[in-house]
Amino acid sequence: MTELEKAERIAPQLVRNHPIARSTLRSIVYAERAATREKLRRMSDRFRLDG
Repeated sequence: MTELEKAERIAPQLVRNHPIARSTLRSIVYAERAATREKLRRMSDRFRLDG
């Protein structure tokens, strides 16, 4: 993430449209969402919530 931010500061348009940068960011966002879902699921289990 730090490297993407640094690259964006240097060449924003290039980085925002670069396929590898976009793919990398997409992967980071997906992993974060998955991690958040897992944390919420575990907390839900501890609270014994259904669904």
